[in-house]
Amino acid sequence: MNNISLIDLKPQIDCLPYPIPNILLSLLNCPITLQTYKDMIFDYKINSSSELLGIKSDNELIGAIGLEVLHNTGTIKHFKILPQYQRQGIGSKIIKTLPIKYNLNFLQAEADINTVNFYIKLGFIVEEINNTPCSTSNYICILRI
Repeated sequence: MNNISLIDLKPQIDCLPYPIPNILLSLLNCPITLQTYKDMIFDYKINSSSELLGIKSDNELIGAIGLEVLHNTGTIKHFKILPQYQRQGIGSKIIKTLPIKYNLNFLQAEADINTVNFYIKLGFIVEEINNTPCSTSNYICILRI
C-alpha cells in the first residue's frame, strides 16, 4: 500500500481490464437495476464535467471515485474503496487530493449513516436530507476549502 494513485477510467469504460464493474456496482448505497447502472456509466462517458477515477495501490485497483466538477465545486457522486483497504487512510488521502487536482473551492458529497462520520472527521459540515429514495438516513456533506 505504498503507492496510491488515481487513474482516469473514462477511456477504459468499454474495455476495462480490471474488475471495475463490481467496484462500480458497489458504489451505490441503494439497490439499482442493470439499466440504472448502465445509465450511470453512460453519464460518466458523455459528461465532460464528470470524472471517473480508479484508485490504485501498488498497481492493483482497490476503489473508484466519481466526481462532477463545475465552477470550482466538486461533487462526489460515487466513492468506494474495497473493504480490505478501508480504515488505512486511503480515502482521506484521496479526498485531500481532489481540491488540489481540480482547483476546488468547495467539495460536497452525499453520505449515508455508515459513511457520514468519515466526512465529519475530514471537516465537512453535515446536514441530514429528508425524503431520500433509500430507506436509511442520508446526509449532505460540504467542505469549504
